[in-house]
Amino acid sequence: MLCITLQFRGNCRLSPELAAAFLEAYPRLGRHACKGLHGGHFADNIVGTSYAHLFEHLLIELAVCAHPGQVFAGNTKCLDPVRQLYQVRLRCVVPGESGCEPAV
Repeated sequence: MLCITLQFRGNCRLSPELAAAFLEAYPRLGRHACKGLHGGHFADNIVGTSYAHLFEHLLIELAVCAHPGQVFAGNTKCLDPVRQLYQVRLRCVVPGESGCEPAV
């Protein structure tokens, strides 16, 4: 499992324009499964989501590109909304298989 703590300053929510740019640059990003507030895919949740949540899905996208055929999952947790402190976790769904060794 990979665990990263992030802290942001200022507005850390995606605008519709920035969301559209990311979906255009990474077409599969919108099809990621997502347990967000507005539906089952990241495209349903990307506008207004936190930069940390976007970072989670970008990590998943990079992991899938680096290890085709493997399945990855992640989650983003707000640790402190006042300080805009987030924790992002990424894991391989089937540990122990090729390319799914725990991150150190």
